Amino acid sequence: MRSLRVDAHIDLFLVAVDDATGQPLGCAALRRLDPVTVEIKRMYVVPARRGSGLATDLLRGLEEAALERGWTTIRLETGVAQPDAMRFYEREGYREIPLYGAYVGSDNSVCYERVLPDRAPAVGHVLGSVHMHDPGSSAEPMMT
Repeated sequence: MRSLRVDAHIDLFLVAVDDATGQPLGCAALRRLDPVTVEIKRMYVVPARRGSGLATDLLRGLEEAALERGWTTIRLETGVAQPDAMRFYEREGYREIPLYGAYVGSDNSVCYERVLPDRAPAVGHVLGSVHMHDPGSSAEPMMT
């Protein structure tokens, strides 16, 4: 087992793990911006698993975890040079918003937002296991 170091500014961290090999396949995190708004940080899927539904599962996992904590709005920033990411978020119900926070004035950023419904759709489980770590808890996050 390896310990996973998590940034102190991250409120929730998910890791998708291949059940057969124990290898990480992707990750995603949420950082709280205010009492009801969070920002997606570090959304990543290994190249070999892109297009498999893993990114959607991670996103739904973030949305469900956000709702469980009373966070109803999710924002994110991606780069203008990342059209696949832009299409993905738009397809998943995120709408483009004005640049916010540190991204104001950036020529390279595009920001999105989604106000969550009362309940996020269930995760499709095409990914194996998703391990969630709440940095506010005393439990040490582990990847197997």
